[in-house]
Amino acid sequence: MIIFLMYRYLEILPGFLSWCALILPVIFSLFAPSVVAIFFILYTSLWLFRSMEFSYFLIKSYIVSEIYLKKDWYRYLTYFETTQNNIDYDIKKTNKKFLIKTKKRIEILKDRNRYKTYDKIYHIIIIATYKEDINILRATINAIKKSRYDPKKLIVVLGTEERDKKRGLENAEILKKEFKDVFKDFYSFMHPKDIPGEVKGKGGNITYSAKELTKILRSQNIDLSDYIVTTLDADNIIHELYLANLTFHYLLTPERKNCSFQPLPLFYNNIWDVPILNRMVAISSSFWHLFESSRPDRLRNFSSHAQSLEALYEMDFWSTSSIVEDGHQYWRAFFHFNGDHNVIPLFIPIYQDAVQNKSYIKCLTCQYLQLRRWAWGASDIPFVIINMYKNFSKLPKIHTILNFLRLIEGHFMWATAPIIITLATPIPRMVNKDFTQTILGNNLAYVLGTIFSFALIGIFVSLLVSLIMLPKPPKGIWYKISSILQWILVPLTTIIFGAIPALDAQTRLMLGYYLDFNVTEKIRTCNT
Repeated sequence: MIIFLMYRYLEILPGFLSWCALILPVIFSLFAPSVVAIFFILYTSLWLFRSMEFSYFLIKSYIVSEIYLKKDWYRYLTYFETTQNNIDYDIKKTNKKFLIKTKKRIEILKDRNRYKTYDKIYHIIIIATYKEDINILRATINAIKKSRYDPKKLIVVLGTEERDKKRGLENAEILKKEFKDVFKDFYSFMHPKDIPGEVKGKGGNITYSAKELTKILRSQNIDLSDYIVTTLDADNIIHELYLANLTFHYLLTPERKNCSFQPLPLFYNNIWDVPILNRMVAISSSFWHLFESSRPDRLRNFSSHAQSLEALYEMDFWSTSSIVEDGHQYWRAFFHFNGDHNVIPLFIPIYQDAVQNKSYIKCLTCQYLQLRRWAWGASDIPFVIINMYKNFSKLPKIHTILNFLRLIEGHFMWATAPIIITLATPIPRMVNKDFTQTILGNNLAYVLGTIFSFALIGIFVSLLVSLIMLPKPPKGIWYKISSILQWILVPLTTIIFGAIPALDAQTRLMLGYYLDFNVTEKIRTCNT
């Protein structure tokens, strides 16, 4: 009972911090406007630093991703054979530092008795589906089929829902007939509805499918560490190099059970078919994950990610009580392995749909609901605090505290930064007219304006990267113009589709109005 009450009080914390940051400056402006002005200057300076940091790591991630996309990952897997003639030949031929480093790490693996040959590795790919059109699922499975990887090393699982029983059974039957001879195995499992203790969401779906498949595999006396599990949404299109790249990094990692592996989620599938506001959200989300990939200390599971079946079996797979099972999985693994858990960036994309629907208003509404669901990750904060309290003696102290502070800071900035940046200049001057007569009051706009000017570098860098990275736009003057003009909408999108859904989620959590899993419709017919 005490733990329950403590948990409930801690759910108030994220919203409380965010609302205090938004309300207190208005109140303090009445009698201590100078303090508020200094707070705004410090806050925007921090935001400027983050903007510069974002620009640097965005460019770095883009460069690394381009390099990775040109590497022959399938050939690199031959380095994990009983003999290593291939790697010796390639080093002699090219003398690349990457290959020399790889050979040294393979030698370390052998010394630690952690070496595996790549022919032992199988991939399980679980596709969670609910009410999706069969053509969307077919495209996802076809992308798996086209991978530069042996299809007979792949097990594809379609996770359907009893809540959509008829469609799920029909889609599964059709797709099994089409792909049963392509892969090692093709399974379909239907997640029962209304399981006690479960929330409706992806976590319950993929957990049920993984458990059913694991029963089959364990009856065959397989080594669970030979199987890597990737979870996909119904619209995900994996890059042809993803599986080979994932296998390489899995084999190259000594403590592979303690790691998860994160590709780049890029919302590019239909980027030129959605309204301009949705497009900006999709680009911003994609770039954020690019940025995070160059910061392994900050990188967390998002959407499609991979773990060994051995680790998942130990952890009882994914959470079935959270609607953000992806980010929550990081913390479950972190505490399960007593802080010895890392997310390894792969820098290979898995392409996803930008939010699209049958009308402009529905596009925007679905976008907001999706972002609010993502922002529900603030619900991890009480989970982390409770588990830190229970297990602190077993955890690496500094690493754990820093991880927790990053979690707090991330959700706090998400909910407050766009609003505070927008209102920093006018609030003290509007609330307290006398403040304008002071030296600080006269110079506040100039100081903040200077900071904002430097921060525009981040937008400029993002614009340039978008022009390089985005799929080529369709022919037409509007697409060319909008690809540049859309960046003018950044202040608007960061508030409407950034701070507000985050505040919405944190306020609901604070008041005890818990969110259900809102499935983002996968529709590719919106006329924009």
